[in-house]
Amino acid sequence: MVQSLLVTRRLLLAGGAMALLSACNPTGPVEATVRLNPSEAASVRFRAIRVDTSRIAERGLPDYAERLKPMVQQSALAAFGPRLAPQDKQAPTLVIRVDSIQLASYAGGGHSITFSDHSGGGGELDWIDGAGLIVAANGKVLADEPLFASQDPGSGGAWFLPDNEDRRTASLCDIFVQWIKRQMQL
Repeated sequence: MVQSLLVTRRLLLAGGAMALLSACNPTGPVEATVRLNPSEAASVRFRAIRVDTSRIAERGLPDYAERLKPMVQQSALAAFGPRLAPQDKQAPTLVIRVDSIQLASYAGGGHSITFSDHSGGGGELDWIDGAGLIVAANGKVLADEPLFASQDPGSGGAWFLPDNEDRRTASLCDIFVQWIKRQMQL
């Protein structure tokens, strides 16, 4: 009887330790952030802006990934257009990677459209996550900024209009790109 009590106690302690360790990083390995120094960031020009939605396509949603790309591209061109130098073959490329996106139900619970591996959050916010990367002409990553952005579902305007989800998604793309610009100090 004492032996089974020890095994149970050991299992309980091991289980508790595993729970604590898994709670430290619930979404997997943390990507290291690589940043440009502020003076480099202030003067960088881009040969191109590329949008990567492949992680959404890999989850079985290739049509949605293709529909999302032009929305992110439009937001990126609005934010970074003055920094484009397509004729400069030595200039780096700005890559905006979208890993997942969620549109919550308007009322803030229950039914939400989710294209991600994330869970939790209650469903009351629209959110998007991914990263901004600056990739040199030789393929070396000069800067990498993982980012998560969220907003109220009502920010896309009137919920009863037919294009509500498109407006909310476009608004999320705008916020995501603006946060990339801010966090990367561009």
